[in-house]
Amino acid sequence: MTFEQVELELKKIFDKTTAAGKTEIILVSKEFFEQMEVKPEYRDCIPMCCRVMKKNIKEGVDEVLYHTPSWQSHTLKIKYKLPR
Repeated sequence: MTFEQVELELKKIFDKTTAAGKTEIILVSKEFFEQMEVKPEYRDCIPMCCRVMKKNIKEGVDEVLYHTPSWQSHTLKIKYKLPR
């Protein structure tokens, strides 16, 4: 799975949550992986999920609730403001 494919999966989650009328979403990298329509190998995808989540942080808008020093954990937790 490519970075762009994972980024598209994140966009789908943002769009679905916005369509449900929500103005924010708290996303944990493990939950992001579980919500993806296409499920690649777990162990290989979590670091990419984390990179995509981190890249999509809007400075001064979104809030990082938890991260490890490497930013490569299934526990990465970010609150994103919607719509995107």
